[in-house]
Amino acid sequence: MTSSYHERSVTGENMDFSFMKEPPNRKIKNRVDLSAIKTAEDLAVVKEAINPVMDFFQVYSQVRATPSSFSALATSSGIKHMRFPPKIDDLNYYISKKMWNWVVQDSQTIFLTVDFRGMPPDTGVHRDTFVFVKRDGVWLYDRHDL
Repeated sequence: MTSSYHERSVTGENMDFSFMKEPPNRKIKNRVDLSAIKTAEDLAVVKEAINPVMDFFQVYSQVRATPSSFSALATSSGIKHMRFPPKIDDLNYYISKKMWNWVVQDSQTIFLTVDFRGMPPDTGVHRDTFVFVKRDGVWLYDRHDL
């Protein structure tokens, strides 16, 4: 992305990424790489989904998060199939550091890859792919892409 948060799509349309600097979730949005988004249509889907997705990862990265913590952030299938990065110890855990490779399957389904790094940083990287779906107008975590 350019520093002005404006780019041209593959079809020559102007794409405005400035919503990434808007509240809420400005701090966690700094970890997002939307370079895989190439069309204005896909960007519109991501713009609608970005804040619910960021809300999910803020809870997901909490050391004591359990599947029941996600009742308003995930589908029932998502809660059932949720898997977490491996626990380092009682005080140290993996947090989302990079959210990239966003793929818009359709106007109600997006995929993204997340790299988790530990606290302390020498614990390595855990990578996983997440699928979010739009249900009744709300974006929810649904499953891991296998």
